[in-house]
Amino acid sequence: MLSKLFEKISSQKGCITFEKCSNEDIKKANQELSDNGFCLLPQEYAVFLQIYNGIIYDGLEFLGTIPHKRLQKNYILNSILDINKRYSSIDFFDGKLILGELPESFLLYNSETQSYEIIDRLNLDSKRIFNSFSEFIKTIISFLTIKN
Repeated sequence: MLSKLFEKISSQKGCITFEKCSNEDIKKANQELSDNGFCLLPQEYAVFLQIYNGIIYDGLEFLGTIPHKRLQKNYILNSILDINKRYSSIDFFDGKLILGELPESFLLYNSETQSYEIIDRLNLDSKRIFNSFSEFIKTIISFLTIKN
């Protein structure tokens, strides 16, 4: 199911994907997250990372286990660890893991409720809460420009 949803996004003109992770990469990322006081990657997100270790399309950014440098655009897609470190001093993010961004929104996993959320970037209010990563992705895809 997930692979079909991401195939749909990755087939779009302008979509940038990064090479998939290995199980070892995910173990290393989880260790680094744990060492820095963050929750571990949710299992469903780890499955995504084994398809693409990050994706950029139409304002959507899903982060990977490592930063990705886009030299031609003078841009770096942060790693999950890097972005979570950046916001770690804000109490709101305790128990949460930022997985990506949409314009004006954070995409995150809430380890306390084991849910995925779209959060308003300015006031940190929850816009939508999802019980599964698949449900989360289906809704996010509906925000994007997708051509069949």
